[in-house]
Amino acid sequence: MFTCFLAFRSGASAQRLAKRYPWRGFTLVELLVVIVIVGILIALVMPSITKARDSAQSVKCMSNLRQIWVMTETYCTDNGNILPPSYGWTSGGSVWLEYLVAQVKGISIYDARDAIARGEVPSHCPIVLPSDKDITLKSPSGASYWINYGVNFNNLGQFQTTNGLPNFSRLKVSLPSKCIYLADAPGALLNPYGPPAWQAAARHHGRSNVLWMDGHVTSELTSWLNNPSTADYIENWWSTR
Repeated sequence: MFTCFLAFRSGASAQRLAKRYPWRGFTLVELLVVIVIVGILIALVMPSITKARDSAQSVKCMSNLRQIWVMTETYCTDNGNILPPSYGWTSGGSVWLEYLVAQVKGISIYDARDAIARGEVPSHCPIVLPSDKDITLKSPSGASYWINYGVNFNNLGQFQTTNGLPNFSRLKVSLPSKCIYLADAPGALLNPYGPPAWQAAARHHGRSNVLWMDGHVTSELTSWLNNPSTADYIENWWSTR
């Protein structure tokens, strides 16, 4: 009985409130105003979100390059300071990172490709551009992988020949802090005067991350990397004097 009385009182209170504050819903104009306000707020917030995301991707890219440098130092220690070849004919054509992984992990080139495909070693920037030419590489297991850090082919890059691996020593680089080793590129090779597929890639708002021969990483203007002056070219690409 008491419960019924409470229900009656609650219903009566609701009726009185409905009469006092009649609900008429939103008009079309009000809905449009709300939508416009929400759109403006999203437009104001999105640049900050995008900037934070791009910054995080650039930091991740730099971390990848530092990890690759640690592997390179290990490779050089085991090979008398000899750098891995940029490109060779091993296993149907191999690039510097595959040689690097194979040597450091003590595995074959084929297994190195699978290791890269599994993400065991960094091989590319988090930002992948439509121009990246090595995005369709396939490991022996059939998994896709890509390499979009290009090695300085002008200076440090050498082909493997029928006579064996090249013997370019990193000790020949007299200015390691001013000599480019790797940078964002469409593929595994980097050359400012080469074809577009060999030039630096602008992945970070017109800039490319660069790993130098002393192991430090910087962000450089892509336009500068692809169009160096004669002095810059000699100092940063050919600094083996």
